[in-house]
Amino acid sequence: MAIHHDFDDSDSSVIHGTGRGFLGNLTHDAIPSYPYRGREQFLRDYDDNPIWDKSECFILTGVTQQVFNTVFDDAESGACSAWSSYDTELQLLLVEMTSTTHSIASRTFNMILMDAIEPMGMKRSLCQLGDAKYKADIGGKQPDEAWRPRRVPRELSGTWPSVVLEVALSETKAKLQRDIRFWHHASEGGVKVILTLCIDRSRPEIVIEQWEANGISRCERTQRIVMSKTRRGTLITGGPLIIDFAKLFLRQPNLPREQDINIDGAELEELASCVWEEQGFN
Repeated sequence: MAIHHDFDDSDSSVIHGTGRGFLGNLTHDAIPSYPYRGREQFLRDYDDNPIWDKSECFILTGVTQQVFNTVFDDAESGACSAWSSYDTELQLLLVEMTSTTHSIASRTFNMILMDAIEPMGMKRSLCQLGDAKYKADIGGKQPDEAWRPRRVPRELSGTWPSVVLEVALSETKAKLQRDIRFWHHASEGGVKVILTLCIDRSRPEIVIEQWEANGISRCERTQRIVMSKTRRGTLITGGPLIIDFAKLFLRQPNLPREQDINIDGAELEELASCVWEEQGFN
C-alpha cells in the first residue's frame, strides 16, 4: 500500500444553494426517469425493470405531495419504501435498488469509523443512526449511514445527524452533489459533515470526499481521497481521512484522548478490499 498526500481539485470543490429544487437537473444526467402513472404501474415498473442491470436507481416524475404522502411516505417495506430522495418543489422521487457492493461499502465504513473512535472511549457516546429517513419542507432524504452524539447540546435540536455518508456507483455519481445540497440546505447547517463515497463499476477505484458548510449557502469540499488498485497493491492519494471531533460530537474535546478521528491507510485499504472483493476485482 502506498499513500500520497496530494489534494486533487479537478472537480468542483464548492456547492452553492439548491436553487429550484435540490434534485435539480438529475433527470438530464445518466439516471433513467419515468412518469408516475399510479401505484400499480409503479410496482410493475419496479419489479420488472431492465435498468437494474446498469443502474441502482431511477427518477419518478410527477409525484405530487399528496401522492408522496399517501403512497410512499409511510410505506415500511416493498417497492414503495425503496425511495431515497423526494423533491417537493420539482415533484421528483428517486427510487433505488441498492446493490450488495453499495451495502458493503456503507456497512464497512461504519465499522471502521466505530473502530477509529473506540480508543478514545467514545464508541458508546455515538448513535449509529443507519439509513433512517429525514424530512423537511424541501423534501425527504435517506442517507446510507448517519451518526450523532447520544447527548446533544441543549442549544441544538438533535433533529439532524451531525455526520452523514452517501454512497453511489460511478454511473450515479451526479446524484451525490444533489445529496450534499439536501443535507446542507434542509438541515440549515445542522449536518456538519457530509461524506460521499463513489465506487467505479468498471475498474477498482473508490473516491471519498468530505464536505463541510461554509456559511448558509455554500458547502465546500475539504478532503478528497482516491483509492485505486495497482500491481503493487492499493494506492491511496489524499489520506488519511480526518473527521473533526467537534463536528461529529457537537462539542470540543475535553480529555487528551479525545482527538480528531483519524481513519488511516490500513483502514481505508480494508474498506477498498471489501468493496473490490464483492466487485470481483480481487
